[in-house]
Amino acid sequence: MPFESFILPRGSLSRGLLTLLIVSFLATGCNRCPPPFEPMICYSPPLQQIKSLPTPFPPLKKEELQSLWGKELYLGTRFVEEGDWYRAITAFKSSYFLMPKRESKRREQVEFYLFLSYYFASKYKEAVETYEDSDTLCFVTQDFPAFKELKIALWESYSKICRFEKADLTLSELPEELQSELTVSEAIRTGDMCLLNEYALEEPVNALLWDFKDCMKSPKKAEFLQAALPGAGYLYVGQSKAALTSFIINALFIAAGIEFWQRGYYAASLITFSLETGWYFGGINGAGLAAAEYNERLYENLGKETLICNKMFPIFKFDVAF
Repeated sequence: MPFESFILPRGSLSRGLLTLLIVSFLATGCNRCPPPFEPMICYSPPLQQIKSLPTPFPPLKKEELQSLWGKELYLGTRFVEEGDWYRAITAFKSSYFLMPKRESKRREQVEFYLFLSYYFASKYKEAVETYEDSDTLCFVTQDFPAFKELKIALWESYSKICRFEKADLTLSELPEELQSELTVSEAIRTGDMCLLNEYALEEPVNALLWDFKDCMKSPKKAEFLQAALPGAGYLYVGQSKAALTSFIINALFIAAGIEFWQRGYYAASLITFSLETGWYFGGINGAGLAAAEYNERLYENLGKETLICNKMFPIFKFDVAF
């Protein structure tokens, strides 16, 4: 086969670039699976907030403070005031092992403190294990002085480790109004838009959804802008450095491809344009992902502000603690 058969006419360059542009616009309109919406809203209550909650249990008597288990229990509460959860857990465990079985009420107290320490230390798996292995907590009734706090913390711990059936069962033990408040709180924290739409008439949810809708960026628009002008999609979501990088890289590849073509280096030109195609379509996809990430961060900020201002995090439902 003669070499000339591999040489493309010069006019085909402009037609090729036009074809690439048309294909890119078609690609942005394809129904691709959108990236998952997975915001992460976390809240670690300040130590002062925990310390401000009173204990639901009677203070240690003088004779109890003189016992080994009483001293360990006292030390555990002091470590809690310092936010030293590791040493608090160690002290509560020591108190429990040293405590006579006849001290049933104090055993409930120590196991609750141990469970709550794991919970506030964000060790949800250990908190659940402490509850399920407990000799007392599994059997407490609503007469238990910290019943509500126990069930709220247990519900959130089950949710955090994805044991949702147990979480739902635990939630059902709480009053209906509190169940609704915690359900809305969880929906906001996880970005469950289907569930939030059911509560859209409630003021905090309504305001959150409207604020998010007003400020969010469209991934489709970001892709379209990126296809029209490399870098514009990133600029749309506020990533100016990424926008400049995308524009320069695409411009350099296009300029190099055209230069090779005009000099007659058709193979080098085709290779350069093939690399440019990868960068080009990668940039379109990247702009869409950048818009999705922007929306997640936006929602996290708005959602956290809503939860704090309206006292909707589970810790705000606590009346007692240590």
